Amino acid sequence: MDYHSFAKDTDRNEDNLVNLFRQQLMLGGGEVITLNGITELQHFVEEKRKSDEFIINTVLQAGSLDMIPVDINSLDKLHQVFIEGSVAVAENAAIWVNEPAMVNRILPFISEQLFLIAYPGQLVRNMHEAYERIKIDEDGFGAFIAGPSKTADIEQSLVIGAHGPKKMIVLLVLEGRG
Repeated sequence: MDYHSFAKDTDRNEDNLVNLFRQQLMLGGGEVITLNGITELQHFVEEKRKSDEFIINTVLQAGSLDMIPVDINSLDKLHQVFIEGSVAVAENAAIWVNEPAMVNRILPFISEQLFLIAYPGQLVRNMHEAYERIKIDEDGFGAFIAGPSKTADIEQSLVIGAHGPKKMIVLLVLEGRG
C-alpha cells in the first residue's frame, strides 16, 4: 500500500498506519522491530548492553539511563543510542524527536545505530497532522528523522551512513506509553 492509495482509503485504522509506516521506513533504509510492551523494550536494551559497544539510553521506560560524557570527542565511539520519539508520520516514516528527548542535540546524528522508540498512539497519517501535534513552544528545538543518513552525491551512487547513523531502527512498542 503506497501513500496515495492509503490517502484515498476510508479505513485509516491504527493497523493501516503501522503497516504504511513500516513500509515507508524500509523503503528509506530503516527497520521496524515490534515489541509487545515496556518489559520487552527493557529486555531489548539490556541485551544490547551485553555487548562491549558504547551505548547510551535516554529513555526512562527502556531501563537505566546513561550519562552523556562531558568530553564531546568521546562520542565519536558511540555505537548505539536509544531515544524516544513523540510523533511518527506514516506517509514518510519520519519521527519527531524533541530536544528534551535527545538530551544532547548531537546524539541522534553521531551514533552508528539510532534506535527510536515509538508507540502506535503516536502515529499520524501525514505531516499536516504531525505539525498539529508538535508543541514547539514547550519543547523548543526538535528534528524529524526518517531513516539512516543517505547521500547520492558521490559518483551518483547511494551511500548510507555517510554523515550520520548507518542504521535506524524504530522500536514500535505496542502497549505502554503513547
